[in-house]
Amino acid sequence: YLLIILSITSMFYLFAVYNRYAEFAEVYMQDVIFGVLAIILVLEATRRVLGWVLPSVVIVFLIYGIYRIGFNWIRFTQQLYFEEGIFGIPLFVMTSYVFAFVFFGAFLLKIGVSDYITEFMISLFGARPGGPAKSAVVSSGLMGTVSGSSVANVLTTGTFTIPLMKKAGYPPEVAGAVEPVASTGGQLMPPIMGAAAFIMAEFLGIPYNKLIIAAVLPALVYYSGVYLFIDLETKRLGLKGMPREKFAPLRYFIRKLYILLPIAVITVALIWGIPPHISAISSLGIAIWVAWISKDSIKGHEGLYVATVLVSTVLMFTGREVAIPVTILLVLLTLGLLALGFTKKFVEFNEKFYITLLFILFIALTKYLGMRKEQILLMSGVMGIGFSLIVGYISKSEDGKRMYSATYESMIDAGKTSTSVMLAAASAGLIQGVLTMTGLVTKLGYRLVDLTAGNLWLLLLLTMVFSLILGMGVPTTANYIITSLVAAPAIYNAVLGLQPYSSPVPGFTTPIALLAAHFFVFYFGILADVTPPVALASYAGSALAGGDFWKTAINAVKYALAGYIG
Repeated sequence: YLLIILSITSMFYLFAVYNRYAEFAEVYMQDVIFGVLAIILVLEATRRVLGWVLPSVVIVFLIYGIYRIGFNWIRFTQQLYFEEGIFGIPLFVMTSYVFAFVFFGAFLLKIGVSDYITEFMISLFGARPGGPAKSAVVSSGLMGTVSGSSVANVLTTGTFTIPLMKKAGYPPEVAGAVEPVASTGGQLMPPIMGAAAFIMAEFLGIPYNKLIIAAVLPALVYYSGVYLFIDLETKRLGLKGMPREKFAPLRYFIRKLYILLPIAVITVALIWGIPPHISAISSLGIAIWVAWISKDSIKGHEGLYVATVLVSTVLMFTGREVAIPVTILLVLLTLGLLALGFTKKFVEFNEKFYITLLFILFIALTKYLGMRKEQILLMSGVMGIGFSLIVGYISKSEDGKRMYSATYESMIDAGKTSTSVMLAAASAGLIQGVLTMTGLVTKLGYRLVDLTAGNLWLLLLLTMVFSLILGMGVPTTANYIITSLVAAPAIYNAVLGLQPYSSPVPGFTTPIALLAAHFFVFYFGILADVTPPVALASYAGSALAGGDFWKTAINAVKYALAGYIG
């Protein structure tokens, strides 16, 4: 309790004196005391949640920083407490975007989207040679785009796919390697590429939609390589597909394809240029709507509700120039639903009907009032969360109660997950502050270039090793921040030293070489999850498969080869 009180006090103190600091830029002794206290508390919280490795790295940087500036505590506090440091770009990005995406991903898991994707892919690929492994690659890749964590994805989808692969004849060390490789690639696959991707967009000044477009081809190359290795491994082992009667009929999954609508909505919204947090929250609202109408025990014609959701979602994305026609269409749709409700032929007055009616009327009202598209999307998500919590809580049906539990528990899970991510961001912000304050980032960049004699291939190799080693004990977010500040500029400068390579990508303000350098360190930080000796994702896969860790990890590196050389 004492640490909680001190944490709140140090934060409130900053809010209380920040206007004075912004006006006069003066730091007093009490500012230093509260600043140092805040740094210590961040390190202790990070140690409790993430372990010793990241705080130890931060402490090394802090000791170097205070020594380098001649124990100037005023400058130290000014940089790490008032300006960059704790409240720098990493924490700003995490608080602005990440919670919404984590909430969205957690809710999809709670309502069974992960199970649907896995079973759908098994039904689609299972009867083919190597079907269980190939279905694991595709399903884990799809689910990894919203889970944001390699290990969590392995533990989620792997509990189903790994036993199925073993049943199909794959050795434990192969089954345990396929799932981690596929799950790790989920952080490379747009539209949601893990928390570090948002920081990359902020560092480079690139709109997130441009970033995910640039990431599509490398992600496809990665998964094509994984798929090819699985196919070759299957032929080497002489395995066949599993009997079709062991899987649910494919037509069932095609009929339920609308369950994937939230993922489609967030993809379209991000590519369209809608701010990431608004895209996530609006997609969460659609996910809640879809979850309610997919409940078969709540009576109502499923096809009618699905058509209504699709039409309303498309109309929600329209601009203000067609607001009046859209409003008229939505009002007519509402009247049609009410008429059907009174006839009790296709629909009944229940939770499924009420949430559908509420969404349509909400969109109609906001369109009529001429609200901006972003405002409508944001408010629709908030309204969906509120409806699910309130109506689910008072509902007498079991499905209604489950919807309340899914929404409430998703918020709790998102809070827990976001805590670790935000602590990693705050700690990484301290490292960023020290690197900037001391000029170490420039010195290290030049040292890297000098060490490799300006040879680009040697520099890339050295950066790869550095990123992999750092990623073994440091979260992806912190790993990317450190390597992007130190190694990415060095790679960029080495490229410029070889040839004048500064032609921008169409629509980008950042040169191709700098974008490629940041992607390089980003990818290898993620691949650390399958790279021994730590290889956390491979460890989780080997534990689920009951295989030898080292054999599993080596297989994982082999299957992910496209990521290492791509």
